[in-house]
Amino acid sequence: MMEEILRTVACERCSRRKQRCDRKIPSCSQCLRSQIECVNGRGESTMVRNDVGGVQPRGVIEIMEAQLKELREIAIEHGVTSETRATEQQPVTDRNETENCLTIEPTAQQHESQPVRGSEKEAVEEESQSRQSNIGKKAGSSEARSRRHSPDIALLSLSAMAEPTSRATEFLRGISMPGIICAITESYGGNPQNAARSDALWDRINKNIRQSTSTIPERLHLPHADVLSYVQTYYDVVDYRYPHLPREGVMQGMSAITASSEVEYESSLKQDPAKVFMAYMVLAITPLVSDTYPTAQASFISIHILSKALKILDKVFELEDGVDIIYCLILLVIYSLHSSAAGATWHLTGVAMKKCIALGFHREVTRPRHDTTEEDLEHRRWAFWLCYFLDRLASSALDRPFGVDDGYITIELPGSREPFSSNLTSEERRQIHLYQYGLLQSKITRDNGSRPSTYYLNHLLHWETSSPVHSGGYPIEQEEHFSSLLNSLSLKVITDHIISAEASNLFSSQPSPYARNPRTLASITSTNDTFFSHPIQLSEPMSCALAVIKSLTRKSMQGRSTLSWITGYTALRACMALLYCITSSRRQATLKILDSSELQECEKYLDLGMEILSVVSRQFPIMMEYRSFCSNLRSFINEQNTNNVKQAKIQWFSEMALTIGPSSIYNLAMLILKLLKDNS
Repeated sequence: MMEEILRTVACERCSRRKQRCDRKIPSCSQCLRSQIECVNGRGESTMVRNDVGGVQPRGVIEIMEAQLKELREIAIEHGVTSETRATEQQPVTDRNETENCLTIEPTAQQHESQPVRGSEKEAVEEESQSRQSNIGKKAGSSEARSRRHSPDIALLSLSAMAEPTSRATEFLRGISMPGIICAITESYGGNPQNAARSDALWDRINKNIRQSTSTIPERLHLPHADVLSYVQTYYDVVDYRYPHLPREGVMQGMSAITASSEVEYESSLKQDPAKVFMAYMVLAITPLVSDTYPTAQASFISIHILSKALKILDKVFELEDGVDIIYCLILLVIYSLHSSAAGATWHLTGVAMKKCIALGFHREVTRPRHDTTEEDLEHRRWAFWLCYFLDRLASSALDRPFGVDDGYITIELPGSREPFSSNLTSEERRQIHLYQYGLLQSKITRDNGSRPSTYYLNHLLHWETSSPVHSGGYPIEQEEHFSSLLNSLSLKVITDHIISAEASNLFSSQPSPYARNPRTLASITSTNDTFFSHPIQLSEPMSCALAVIKSLTRKSMQGRSTLSWITGYTALRACMALLYCITSSRRQATLKILDSSELQECEKYLDLGMEILSVVSRQFPIMMEYRSFCSNLRSFINEQNTNNVKQAKIQWFSEMALTIGPSSIYNLAMLILKLLKDNS
């Protein structure tokens, strides 16, 4: 049997992510599973396999011969050979042009435009120009350095924030972390799927209000009593949803802001800028999540406080490199969930997760340093799992890759060890239970429909019933929030089951351009026919969608001037599920038909779901387009049209559906249109 040819070292992606690579050619299993281009690692050209199967560095002569061979192949591709060049006696200028062509062509190929997490078109053009001007200066030293050493993960490029299909557009290798974060927050976040710069005015204003300064930025003067009320509002409304922000650190920053003298504030800012940053971010988030201010005033206040926080971001990264850095990034993520002024949440969660990996927070410390206490290790656990939870929420809502795979996480949940496990408060136990929800959400997304829906629904039911019990009972808002999470994930499981069961031949058209990994329904169904052989009961998605909309319109959510974009996508999924139920109930097939009262219930809650989209669109305008799509599709379902008119409208809706970012919701919309087409 012929021996399988393997790479000498791990591929570039596996090496960068520090994960096991089977080194298969042309694509390793990890890249093949993620549908990512598999590229040779840095050491591939400098290492060679010896006679006994070991790997050793190439000799200098071998390296030069490999480079010469590569140049000859490039020359042949361009029709240039050593024989023709010798006989033609080209002038020096022509020879230089040929050499430039041979040098530039690979660079041009390397800089093909590929989707990159966090990159914006203008930033790509500006940074690529600056890199071209410096490429000659850095080539000699950087190449020798990079052959044996991995890139410094603390200096992340924007393409390291997620999984691009190619590493060709690695244009910000040397930019600082504060620069990356400011670039993300300067992008227009009105569409969570597509971070870009809106126009020149938006760009200039963003740069001005975020411009860091070498001097001490002017503080925000607030009475101490008012600050305490703002902090309490944050912990009452936000912290139980995205736990667990250390109150002690926030209060230290608030004490600096409300200090009686400027000297005390400046001293705190120089010694512990992360605490001041956290305090400013809490103050920026509070107007967005409370019902105190109208939308315009809440946005005005929060954006100006955000600018004050970002002006000291450089100072934070100069002095801090631990747990507080992660909490600063987490607060930016929470802010971006509720406001389009902070750029794309998915990009920020990627930065936060990569920073956790750079600090080693994803792995349990087995041999702590002598200056590391057990309390420090417990703080690391809390910080990482909050970052993990937010990463799962954002990535699952957008149907995009996670910041880190579960297989590479070895750190334990908070409270897993003594004396912390016995000293956990009831609130902390509830917060840890929320992190377990993130693990379940990750499992459902990772399995990609490989198991029947009842398997995941049973796991969700177990998660609900295993919730910690508090003798005095938890606040009703927290109970309703947990029910909302349960209903939302249950709806995702059921709708994915419906798509896999009914739409095996759905995607003959182009998938959504915003979907990074559109699900190939044919392959899912063909491998899981035994799971989906039973008829689908319309009462399942209908009751689940109604429960989702009821939870999103609960009392604590009413009267809010802004809602998070995750709430918007949850409402959109529920609306699509109800539209599917209405459409399917008119099809005389194996489905259980809904009666008139159930159809009226669907129509009623469809109105409520579209109203939620209207509220979310105040901060994220793309939601208004989704609302318009649902409203028009609803009218079309109830209309009586001729076949020609119906086919034309179905084509129009198919084109409009391309704007729906999450691939699973897009698939559901296309399934509805397929049912309408089959009935025509």
